[in-house]
Amino acid sequence: MSRNTHHPLREVFWQFLKLGCTSFGGPVAHLGYFRQSLVANRQWMNDEDYAQLVAICQFLPGPASSQVGFALGIHRAGWLGGIIAFLCFTLPSVLLLIVFAEAVTKLPSNWQSATIDALKLVAVIVVFQAVLGMWQNICADVRTKAIAITSFVVLLFAYISAIHLIVLAAAAIAGISVLNVPEQQRQSLSFKISKRVGLACLCAFFVLLISSIFLLRTSATPDLGQIFFSFYETGALIFGGGHVVLPMLQQSVVQTGWVSEETFIVGYGAAQAVPGPLFTLASFLGYELNTGYAPLLVAMIATIAIFLPGFLLLIGVLPFWQTLNQYPIIANAIAGLNAGVVGLLAATFLNPIVFTSVQSVYDIVFVVIGCLCAVLLKLSIAKIILLCIAYSAISIFV
Repeated sequence: MSRNTHHPLREVFWQFLKLGCTSFGGPVAHLGYFRQSLVANRQWMNDEDYAQLVAICQFLPGPASSQVGFALGIHRAGWLGGIIAFLCFTLPSVLLLIVFAEAVTKLPSNWQSATIDALKLVAVIVVFQAVLGMWQNICADVRTKAIAITSFVVLLFAYISAIHLIVLAAAAIAGISVLNVPEQQRQSLSFKISKRVGLACLCAFFVLLISSIFLLRTSATPDLGQIFFSFYETGALIFGGGHVVLPMLQQSVVQTGWVSEETFIVGYGAAQAVPGPLFTLASFLGYELNTGYAPLLVAMIATIAIFLPGFLLLIGVLPFWQTLNQYPIIANAIAGLNAGVVGLLAATFLNPIVFTSVQSVYDIVFVVIGCLCAVLLKLSIAKIILLCIAYSAISIFV
């Protein structure tokens, strides 16, 4: 790293710009990228604090990985750091989505599939690194290991709505029941956010949500206010982030007649093929809306609106979390939550990441070798991406 990047704001800018350009694979993979690049390599915070932050964002509605990135930026370089982190992580995806849907259709079909397959394999290796590292650092005794393994098994085989919220809540209760975190080991997830600012953000979140419920009136040609409130309401009501955005946005823009089903599916496919948060599907849809306004303006409003509620809630919760964290019962609950997050990542690593990314015996062999190399040789994300692209390119001619 050059000397200039040691300045916190410059460091946030370059690290999140790199992550925004290379973080393929969806929200859980993003958490793996963040953990590897910012926690393991640069030690912006320890694994316990990082797991706490992930648990908080999993409980809140909104894009969990983007909320984690925003909070990491604030933690490293203050409010401006949070804004820079969000912009650098999100803008590459926004810009690529506008051009990718056209560009990918011009590639030969075998190159299209090979490119997407390579990016899926990147996610497998990166998430494996994250799960292994957090298991080693967080699940240090038999009880935390038991909570993590139980969470993993339940999440892997249970198919009910909001199961991840139920499991994380159960992990917190298990932590209260069976764990006893010594006072000197209690973690304090520290953010310089006042309670006054937190309350103001919570109030803004609910005022805008209530306004969207009572003021939103859909029409065939929406105005800017309708677009803002529609995407804001979607962002405020999505628990779990990531792919959960699909049915909510489909209801908001397809069932209202704002975009066609075909356009929506093309946008969703493009959003999965580019790096960065899946919530930037809103950028594509905003750009495609027939409103009479400049498409870039509409795309910007849709993007801001869908991310805003998750950030308002996160800022509102963090200062109160810091106070509650000092009580023994909360510390034990957090330790259980941390173990539950490890189980959540492990379950998601298998389903859907491994199950949808590994398609052949050759893929299995490559993934095993790639994971071993990544762990033993501590490969950077860029090297992992190049490795996966080379493998997929070779597979075209085999």
